[in-house]
Amino acid sequence: MFSRVLDGVSNLRKKESPLETQLKEATSRENWGVPNTTLQAIAQATSDMENCDFIMNFLWKVLQEKKEKEWRRIVKSLTLIEVILKYGSERAVQDVRREQWRIQQWKEFRFMEEGKDVGSGVRFKASSIIEMLADDELLQEEKDKAQKISEKMTSMGAPGTDTNAGKDGAGPSAFKSPFDKGRRKN
Repeated sequence: MFSRVLDGVSNLRKKESPLETQLKEATSRENWGVPNTTLQAIAQATSDMENCDFIMNFLWKVLQEKKEKEWRRIVKSLTLIEVILKYGSERAVQDVRREQWRIQQWKEFRFMEEGKDVGSGVRFKASSIIEMLADDELLQEEKDKAQKISEKMTSMGAPGTDTNAGKDGAGPSAFKSPFDKGRRKN
């Protein structure tokens, strides 16, 4: 009887959305990185107002954690914020500007693990984000670079997307062989 009640309560619990799953993966405690495609998908989800609020509130909660052992989550959250600044909506960028004090506090973070200063990654990310927020020109340059990389990666291999196709005989690949140099000179 009791187990049936527990099962019923578990079923009532709201199912996790794909966005929530991505956010949990992107800010996990695990000792490995997150695919750039996941980070960019989250950043692009900020174009929806409801998703933007959900994403930013999720990140601000993670950055409130004061447990030093959570440094991996902090680095990953700061990395995601950096990606949001480059690929996300203007609304998300404004939210980061408004709440930059939450990032600023991590510029002085110090934590040693197994004799290593693992806090340096947190300090570096926080400083990098604050620097971008302070310089509109730098932020725009970073957005432009990210846009170019994104265009190059999405057009790679897609027919009809390479503007150089036919000029040098090379295909649409962004990666050129050193052996192609001879053919391009002709």
